[in-house]
Amino acid sequence: MGLDRPLPMQFWRYLARVLHGDLGTSVGTGQPVLRDVERFFPATVELATVAMAIGIAAVSRRASSRRSASGAPPTSWSGS
Repeated sequence: MGLDRPLPMQFWRYLARVLHGDLGTSVGTGQPVLRDVERFFPATVELATVAMAIGIAAVSRRASSRRSASGAPPTSWSGS
């Protein structure tokens, strides 16, 4: 793992590996991290697209700013 090397050397080795696409091995699945990222990336893009559409729709409605702001955060933030 190279933990016996100085921290700057460890960092540069890590950075070189990341730039070559080697993100290491997932602790949860035991597979390469890049494989997990590739597997979940389409769902992430879909979720981001839907969230963006909802955000644009909310802004385009002519609701009062107080109503829009109060509806934005989860209720757990306001203590309700």
